[in-house]
Amino acid sequence: MEAVNGNDLLTQLQKADILPTVILSDIIMPVMDGRELTITIKKLYPHIKVIALSSLHHEDTVIDMFRCGAKGFMTKSIEPDSFIKALHTVINNQYFLFDGINENIFSSSNAIHCNKNHSLTEKQIQFVQLCATDLTYKAIAEKLEISPRTVDAYRDHLFEKLNIKSKAGLVLYAMQNGFIEL
Repeated sequence: MEAVNGNDLLTQLQKADILPTVILSDIIMPVMDGRELTITIKKLYPHIKVIALSSLHHEDTVIDMFRCGAKGFMTKSIEPDSFIKALHTVINNQYFLFDGINENIFSSSNAIHCNKNHSLTEKQIQFVQLCATDLTYKAIAEKLEISPRTVDAYRDHLFEKLNIKSKAGLVLYAMQNGFIEL
């Protein structure tokens, strides 16, 4: 099934005899963009998994797509082997993130592994939960009543401890380990 925009895809889904397991959706499309499409898919077809696709990587966009219900995010520069890994990961009901800038793959199997081997303090959990919001690191510092330097230290420590390289990776870790629900 191939569609030119979100509305076209929804029309095709309504007429389909067999529904897809995974939909690969560009974020920027005319008529209905990937964000709105993902929200609608999750409401009408909760069993269909959405992987968001973009030519650009911006953490706020990635986190927003996960909030909308996407199970995966990848840049258009993804290699075929990583693309196949993304499909398998999402089909197995795990989250997948391919950061084209760092070429970093983070899936829930990593998060589950981290959960067994690492415990987080209450402040670290609060920090991770706040990372899933649209707050900046400076605003997170104010909310936690700590200095921005302490927030930087929390972030850097968690990146190292959990082998995560981005705010979006922290959000996936939090989702997979039950610290937040999006």
